[in-house]
Amino acid sequence: MQPKKVRNPVASRPDELLAAVIVNTVLDTHTVGCDDNTEDGKVDFDLAPRGKGAATIALEVSSHRDSKLLAVWSSLDKQYRGQVLPNLSKGWFVEFTADSRVKGEAARRLADLLADFEARGVDRVSVREWESPHDWSSGTPGVQPVSDVTAIRSLGINAVAQIGESPDVAGRIFYGSLAAGVGRASAEDVPPYVEEFLAGKAGANKIKKLGGIKDREPHLFLWADSTHLNISVALDNRFIPPRDPGVPTEIRVVWLSGFTSVDTVYQWDRENGWRIHDVTGVAASIDRAS
Repeated sequence: MQPKKVRNPVASRPDELLAAVIVNTVLDTHTVGCDDNTEDGKVDFDLAPRGKGAATIALEVSSHRDSKLLAVWSSLDKQYRGQVLPNLSKGWFVEFTADSRVKGEAARRLADLLADFEARGVDRVSVREWESPHDWSSGTPGVQPVSDVTAIRSLGINAVAQIGESPDVAGRIFYGSLAAGVGRASAEDVPPYVEEFLAGKAGANKIKKLGGIKDREPHLFLWADSTHLNISVALDNRFIPPRDPGVPTEIRVVWLSGFTSVDTVYQWDRENGWRIHDVTGVAASIDRAS
């Protein structure tokens, strides 16, 4: 029988370490063990109440990266970074999605559509605002022709809004979250975001791993990356999601923060629903210690 191969220890990633420190800060716990890749089946972190040594929490950390949306962002960088479109006299913010079409004919259609909006004096069109008159995520609601909403929706775009005509923005397309008048609709995206992760391969692995924990409370910490703009907007504005996520019983507590919103974290459990915590300064403390 061959001897078992000895594995070299692997240090935790910075995002994993930050997640553990955030949870420790909120719960007044401390880390008493971590997965260094030398054994199978270990959770990312074991946490114990401050001043005690016996772990009561098993924490798994994951980063939910939407490969489809990241591919769109990469295409947008190539298509629009530094580009000035000659048929536009104003600058535009465009809220793209993972389903957006951004190259070739779609790019030409978008440029022509924005030029038509300029000619007609249309400064903003929002699919969400059309579907829900109470959504003010792109500003105070106004009358929108169905044809304009249909046109941007056909390109997989959520909203467009003019941002000015000064030389530094005129003719340029900027992509991201619409900043004028942030609405609570962004918080509606939080529960399905968690559910989408849990339904995927990485989520299934976390559920299986935490399901094997019997002597500690199983917690999952989920990081949203910079492409998930609505999650960052909801965190930055301290919006509470309107419903519970569908979470299997193997997981007791879910944490959610964003790489661009590290000063705020969501905490969810079945007994208390969603809560939001201010953890300002925690990320800086990690930087100082490293």
